[in-house]
Amino acid sequence: LTGAGLTLTAQTDLSGSFAFGGLPAGTYALSETQPSATHDDGQDALGSAAGTLGNDLMTGIALTSAQTRFDRAEEQKALSRLGGVYAKMHRYTDAQDSLRRAVALDKHTKLPRNRLAALVSLGNVQVEAGSPAEAITTFREALLLAEELGMIRQQAEIHYYLGAGFGRLSDFSNARRHLGVARTIAEGRREGALLSRSLWQLAKLERRNGKLDEALRLAESAVTLVESHWNQVPTPELRMSYLEENSAVYEEILLILSLLNQW
Repeated sequence: LTGAGLTLTAQTDLSGSFAFGGLPAGTYALSETQPSATHDDGQDALGSAAGTLGNDLMTGIALTSAQTRFDRAEEQKALSRLGGVYAKMHRYTDAQDSLRRAVALDKHTKLPRNRLAALVSLGNVQVEAGSPAEAITTFREALLLAEELGMIRQQAEIHYYLGAGFGRLSDFSNARRHLGVARTIAEGRREGALLSRSLWQLAKLERRNGKLDEALRLAESAVTLVESHWNQVPTPELRMSYLEENSAVYEEILLILSLLNQW
C-alpha cells in the first residue's frame, strides 16, 4: 500500500483477510503479489472507497478524514477489547500494549469517552500486573478526563481505584481522601455497590493502620449494604454470583474480629 507518504505491507491470514490500520486521509494505491506460482490469482474487486481497478492493482483509492476517523474509532474499540482478552489470559504486557495503543488513537478519533474507557482498563491491568504506582498515574489522567467530561459516576469509580491504589502503597492519607470522595458520591447517587466497596476498602485501611474498632464499624456498614441488596437479586444463580463478588467484605469482617478476639 502506498500513499500519503507511506509505504506499507501486509500478509493475508488463512482466510485471505488483511488490514492496514490508522491510515491518514489521502489517495492510495494497493498492489497484490502472489506468494508462489502454485497459488491461484483470485478475482479483484474495489471496496467502498472506490478507485481504479487493474490486475492485482488498485489505484486512486481516496480516503477522507471522516472515513479514517471512523476506521480509527473502530480500531480503538477493537484494541480495548483485545486488551481485555489479554488481561483475562494474564498476558499483562500484551494487554497494556493494546490499551496504550487505544489511548494513543484518541488524537485521531477525538472520542474522549473511548479514551477514558481505555485509560480505566489500562489502570486496572497495571494493578493486576503488580504496578500500583504506574496505575495511579494512569488513573489520575483518567480522572482529569472524566472531570472535563462531567461524568460524575465515572469520577467516583476512578476515585475508588485511586484510593485502592494508594492503599496498596500504604499511602493512607491519599487513600482515605480518594475513597472518601468515592463514598460521598456513591451515597449521593445511591450507588450501593460502589458504596459498599468503598466502605470495604476504608475498613481495610483502618485495620492495617491498627484502628480495629473503626475498621469493624466500616466493614459492618459494608455488609449491611450487601445484605440489603440481597433481596433485590432476582434468581438463586445471580444471588450466588452476588455473594461471590462480595465475599471479600465478609472475609474482612472475620479478619478484623479475629484480631479483636471477638469470635
